[in-house]
Amino acid sequence: MKNNIAIKKIEKDADSICIGIWVKVGSALENKQEQGLSHFIEHMLFKGTKKRTYRQIAEQMDTLGGVINAFTSREFTCFYVKVWEKYFLEAWDILTDIVTQSVIDKNELEQERKVILEEINMTQDMPDEYVFDVFMENAYKFSHLGCSILGTKEKILNYTRENLIRFMQEYYKKENIIITMGGKHRDIPLSALEGEWLYKPNENISSEDYQVAFTPGKDLIERKLEQSNIILGWPTCPIGNERKYAVSLFNNIFGGSMSSHLFQHIREEKGLAYSIGSSASFFKKTGLNYIFAGTSKKNTQTLVDEIKREIEKIKENYISSEELHKAKVCSKGKMILGLEDTKNLMLKAGTDLIYFGRYIEPEEVIKKIEDVKMDNIVEIIDDIDMNKMHLTILGDIKDIKW
Repeated sequence: MKNNIAIKKIEKDADSICIGIWVKVGSALENKQEQGLSHFIEHMLFKGTKKRTYRQIAEQMDTLGGVINAFTSREFTCFYVKVWEKYFLEAWDILTDIVTQSVIDKNELEQERKVILEEINMTQDMPDEYVFDVFMENAYKFSHLGCSILGTKEKILNYTRENLIRFMQEYYKKENIIITMGGKHRDIPLSALEGEWLYKPNENISSEDYQVAFTPGKDLIERKLEQSNIILGWPTCPIGNERKYAVSLFNNIFGGSMSSHLFQHIREEKGLAYSIGSSASFFKKTGLNYIFAGTSKKNTQTLVDEIKREIEKIKENYISSEELHKAKVCSKGKMILGLEDTKNLMLKAGTDLIYFGRYIEPEEVIKKIEDVKMDNIVEIIDDIDMNKMHLTILGDIKDIKW
């Protein structure tokens, strides 16, 4: 920690370095008048600084043969570069420049407004993504957690430069910044972050927080499509709860792999879906367990019935000791393989610092996975209540029984 900026370097003998600047703000922290601003700002920081145009930013990174990118989530925003370690200082200069010295030019804002509107259009034309957005909006309709990361077209059309700057002054503060790096050991110059930022933080603006309220129900969004896209979800524990390890192992067994219950029964045995599985997303205040699937119009009700039947079966029969053992081996192996990539090292360090205030060593995670007992999995399964689920279906469907 230096000048309120948390820093974590994960050393690895690799030719690449990936370094990220994280800001503790995402769509869940936005109020109704700010929806989509975190993502809008993410775009605008690439559109020119006091000393670089947007073209120079792109050309200089291309010259290095590296990658500069960013993403906005529900609880944070991350800007990062990945380059050959010999070019680290050049890439770091570009990254700190866009985060601290972007001018938010009015003309560029108008151009990027159009780009974001096209991004919204693109997402709405991708049924498997759009159905999840609709699910979140309706299942969390009384919580900002469900708000679209991209925002609405109406909001994007009306935001001004002043709206973006005010939001940056609210959240782009040194105490909200985290730096994480994966790769060869290099000193990180902090002068750009420690100096004056172009838009000084306004300490008189109070940051938003969000409440969690999951709403069970059913949504049918009619659209002329070849397939029905389905999301069925229910709440689970937040990311700071130790039960998350059992939740993750449950999903590996139930729908997270090719040998899982859902994949084997619904795809391999019944041939009802090409895409079928389950997963979990963990947030600061809650978690979401969900099943995703896609099938033809004529098979939609059958697929929903079969999913329901698989839930009933696992609630009745639970899982075997062999399944739990295999899930543990799989989960540990996937994590270790993932951390071979310097970008994944940077991402793990960042999310760990945001949610836990410290880096959790892989050995500690492995022990947590190994410590999960059958009773822990049984508890997760017993908590599943089909009366407390939310079902969203996007497709050429007028009714569905649940």
